[in-house]
Amino acid sequence: MKCVCLLLLVVPLGIVFVSVEAWSGNTVTYRDCCYRYRRVCRYRWWGSCCSWKTIKEGYYCTKTRCRYGWTDTGGNQVCNKPVCWPSCKNGGTCVSPGRCNCPVQFTGYRCDSAQCSYLAPCYPGTCQNGDGCDCASGFQTTRGKQNYCLEIEDNVNTNLDMYQMQVRMSFWPRYKNPPMELHYIMADSTDMTYPQKDSFWTNRDRFNRLETTCSSQYFPPDLTGKPNFITGSTLGVVQGNIQVKLIKLDGTVSLDKFLSCEKSVSNLNPETEIFNCSVQDPNFDRLIEHRDRLEVTYRAKGGGYREVLNGNTNGRFNQSFTAVTRSKAVEFKFDLIAPVHCIENSPPCTSSNEMKSMLNVPDFTRSSRITISWDNWGDGDSGMYRYAWEVFKMTKGAGTEIEIHPDRALDPLINQEVLQADYAPQSYDLSGSGPGMYSVILEAGDLANNTKYVRRLVVYDPNPTITTDPAQRFYVTSANAAGNYTYQNDISAPITITWAKHFRNALHEENNLLGKVRPYPKELRDDTEENKFVFRKVIPYNTTKQDDWEGERTANEIPNRRGIVNFKIQYDKDSTGGVNQGPVPTKPWIEKTLTESYTIPYSVPERPGEGDTVTIWVKATDAMGTEKVEKRQVTFDSTQPDVRNGSIKFLMNVPVPGIHFSSMFEITAQDPQSGIAHVLWTFTRSNGSVLYQNTVPGARISSADCDSFECTCTPARDCFYHKQTFPLSNCEMIVEKESLDTEVITVTADVTNMAGLVKRVSMLKDDLTALNGTESYFPPQNISLKSLTADSCTITWSFPPSCFHRTGLWVLVNGETDKRAVHEDATEFAITGLEPATQYQIFMVTDYGDLKIQSDKTAFKFTTAEQEALTPGAIAGIVIGFIIIALLILMIIIFCLWKRGVIFQKEGTPVNKQLHRVSRAINTVRQTVRRDAFTNNAYKAEEDDIYMYGAMAFSTRQPWQLDDSSLTLMDHVGEGRFATIYKASWRHDGKQDIVAAKMLKAGFTEDDAMKMMAKINFSATQLEDHDNVVKFFGAVTDNQGWGPVLVMEYCEMGQMDKWLAARRSQVTEQIMENLFRFAVGIAKGMEYLASKKVTHSRLAARNILLTFTLDPKVAGFGPQHKQGDEEKATRVPAKWAAPEVLQDKPATEKSDVWSYGIVLWEIFSMGQVPYPNIHGSEVGARIKSGYRMEKPEFADDTHYDMMKDCWQFKQSKRPTFGTIRARLSQQYGAPGNRQSVDFYYDSKQLGDFD
Repeated sequence: MKCVCLLLLVVPLGIVFVSVEAWSGNTVTYRDCCYRYRRVCRYRWWGSCCSWKTIKEGYYCTKTRCRYGWTDTGGNQVCNKPVCWPSCKNGGTCVSPGRCNCPVQFTGYRCDSAQCSYLAPCYPGTCQNGDGCDCASGFQTTRGKQNYCLEIEDNVNTNLDMYQMQVRMSFWPRYKNPPMELHYIMADSTDMTYPQKDSFWTNRDRFNRLETTCSSQYFPPDLTGKPNFITGSTLGVVQGNIQVKLIKLDGTVSLDKFLSCEKSVSNLNPETEIFNCSVQDPNFDRLIEHRDRLEVTYRAKGGGYREVLNGNTNGRFNQSFTAVTRSKAVEFKFDLIAPVHCIENSPPCTSSNEMKSMLNVPDFTRSSRITISWDNWGDGDSGMYRYAWEVFKMTKGAGTEIEIHPDRALDPLINQEVLQADYAPQSYDLSGSGPGMYSVILEAGDLANNTKYVRRLVVYDPNPTITTDPAQRFYVTSANAAGNYTYQNDISAPITITWAKHFRNALHEENNLLGKVRPYPKELRDDTEENKFVFRKVIPYNTTKQDDWEGERTANEIPNRRGIVNFKIQYDKDSTGGVNQGPVPTKPWIEKTLTESYTIPYSVPERPGEGDTVTIWVKATDAMGTEKVEKRQVTFDSTQPDVRNGSIKFLMNVPVPGIHFSSMFEITAQDPQSGIAHVLWTFTRSNGSVLYQNTVPGARISSADCDSFECTCTPARDCFYHKQTFPLSNCEMIVEKESLDTEVITVTADVTNMAGLVKRVSMLKDDLTALNGTESYFPPQNISLKSLTADSCTITWSFPPSCFHRTGLWVLVNGETDKRAVHEDATEFAITGLEPATQYQIFMVTDYGDLKIQSDKTAFKFTTAEQEALTPGAIAGIVIGFIIIALLILMIIIFCLWKRGVIFQKEGTPVNKQLHRVSRAINTVRQTVRRDAFTNNAYKAEEDDIYMYGAMAFSTRQPWQLDDSSLTLMDHVGEGRFATIYKASWRHDGKQDIVAAKMLKAGFTEDDAMKMMAKINFSATQLEDHDNVVKFFGAVTDNQGWGPVLVMEYCEMGQMDKWLAARRSQVTEQIMENLFRFAVGIAKGMEYLASKKVTHSRLAARNILLTFTLDPKVAGFGPQHKQGDEEKATRVPAKWAAPEVLQDKPATEKSDVWSYGIVLWEIFSMGQVPYPNIHGSEVGARIKSGYRMEKPEFADDTHYDMMKDCWQFKQSKRPTFGTIRARLSQQYGAPGNRQSVDFYYDSKQLGDFD
């Protein structure tokens, strides 16, 4: 024997003392491997040991043990105890190695030979002939006298009942904490008659837990009476177990194991009642493959024991009955392969009576009811079981694609199931969901729940229509634009035609019905122990026949041009203007597929000549087979127009209705081939600059009315007058005042025919002073009094015609001492601050042009009315007396209340509330007196926009002025500081619209009315309609009870900040699209206001209103008070204001740009308040120190970069709104689906100007 030294164990250094005793008795020595410890160097450096290690090594040694047949007692090393093997039976004693001393009733080498008594126990049964035995019914003897009647007979009378047999297999992911069952399968053979078993097909192949629930009971035969040598006997279930067997496809058994029941029984411990057997195997991890079978069998044994009394020693011993066995089983069959259609076989099905498609639906249909059918599906394992079909309506995707939106992938229009045994073709009506692309999905399933999904596509268009886009022309590109591309002036040039983007099937184009179909969105399922996701309901794309790659409408895009799949063309020529050419050609069509242009390949002999007309027809066809034909004609003319006499005739200062200071130019021209398209009149000054230019279309006449002496008709029957006239205002020839006497104007007439050929003639015009209106700088005229009081009057006037633009208007009161500015377009003005019974002479002066050339003064005299009221001093005395009386009354009331003990209670009591109202009433009186005592400066020249627009009046009724009868108030919407917002109905032009009406509150003052009129006049004169600005519809101005009422657009969705905040916790892709649209739309609205020189000053998300289509509308702007007045308290809070505005500098477009950046932050934070956790008073200092807000949660880099550009401290570095709109429009802007909800206005933010 070789001793191996192992360097494995390290022990502490030291000495171990072992007590060794000497062996004695029957011993023997032998050689063995012993171990000792030694200290060695583990790391040596330059001859010295730096580290030591104690190792264990082996060596041979001599040891002692007991000799064979002997042993010691308790390890005392005294070998004096003999050993008998097998051991002595029936109470025998071992006296030497292998030798027993037996009791009297036994004999033999091991005392195992017995000598009817306990030596030959006959039970249950009857002893016969001394040691003979007749066993009871149901028992028998097969193994000698001592085993009389110990074998239970196994026959039909044996009553071992199997009550329950159920097996459950499940999968519990290892990573789940707490544990969680992911899936399970179950089989139950309880009701199956033995030996049948329950078979279960499944496609699950991953299990790690096996559980069984079984029960049984043994009913033994009736037992005979016990003899005196039988002291006890019990029969019942003595054993139960589970056998698990996994059988592979080839018949080999890869697993065969037995599992014991949790409840313990045995021959000596039988269960006499119902035996319940539960088995759990939590680590049942096995590789399961296709076509495997797992058999689980429950076996139970019925048996027991008898207790025998030894007559010699009075000892007792037990004998077990030979048990009988019963079993029940279940079987799991594994089918892991999905069903197969015959077309997938190799070779595929080809018989004419076989349906070669996995799923049959029409590619295109005009009928709303479609038939859905399938056949020839099979499964060679578990067999086909069921089919399910679904229908989805597809939606427009990115670009030209179409898809089932992931949000709707679990929500089909219909879901029906058909069992294999009940199959019949199905049908579905698409009319309820409207025209569009539909996806029909079939699920074919076998008995094991393996499924295969198939998709087919259907385009449903009940009324296919081809239309034309007027913005995309079908025209002859080689023809001349002057003649609307109907005449060509070069006979030798080829004829080229284009109809690019002209034809369209709007339904197919706008919904991408011919676009590429995106793969069906996969559904995810957490189904693995490794915590990964797997896909279910998968339709392979591009790899199998499961997706739609057959027929006309496949998953690929159908090549098209705006929904048109084919074009055809044909052409023909004639010399009669094409009047005899029909709507379709007589010759066969020329195929052009998807080409949208064509060049006619005329050879020299066939080429059109002068005056010939070529007709071109184009036919467009859509995917439904719908056709549309259009034609165009081109006529050839290569000659210039004929201008008779070669000169221009000027008729100076001739009256022309509708034109002030009118004259007329006249020229005679004709063109018999194509006619006169237009005459371009150009006035050029002596320095070469163009003073005026205008294009006048050729004067036409119908062919029926044409007289050959006055007009000429072309071959195409287009008729034109010979005489072409050009009436105009002399104002078009006006130059600066100092040049009127010397300037000479060259008048040029470019006569162009329909083929684009031009003939030019010209003349000189001098002596401009002879033209009427060249020196007309007129003041207002027809001044009159509209109203007159003791201290004021209202005057009206009209304006005479003038060639010059009014740039200013002034009213001079008392000579030059009181000069008041009036809006240049106003026709009414109120003069206040006058003395009673005093004669006044006023003058009015008009400014003209950028140089502010003033007209002469026009004078007007009037005398104010007599004073009918008290003097100001008397009024003041009365008011003071009234206040004193009110105070005395108040003191008396307080004294009485004090006497009653109700005064000096809490402020909230009814009495004190009433006193508070009295106090407020007195303060109101004081404020009224104080306000009326102020001087009225409303009309001074340096005053702000509020009063300029508020005092504006018009001589005639304006189109925007509405009748109060046309407006019906409906619902109260909100309150402002001096106005109330109502939802109203506005009747106009035979229709009725819902609008918002802003009406003054009851008891409004003149100042309130002026502010409202200022907003009305501002909106009426300064703004036009814009898609992203709240529209001004008009105003009611003549209802004394209402006061001025502003009527504007009704925005159903209300303020944008509230809309955003309400959706903060449910941001979807659609909402994100709306955020992008908001950003672009607001920029467009602000760009428009900036172009009108309008500064918003209050731009914030609360001042953006949303329509029911979620279009943003800028609101809350209007005429401004001048800096420093009382309006300062109502400006935009500090968190929206630009740094320069916080420093009391005037607001500009660039300060609005700063506020727009804040609005962007509000949009992409879903309505949060800007500068969270920062007080408004701290914002200015934080901005100045360089602080800017972080990127909000839903903003992308593009929009956050825009915010930072808007927040540049220097105004010059901020972009304009035009730049902002251009940058954002390049990437965003397409509108999405919109939905409508209720709204209300926050009227405090809608431009109150008090």
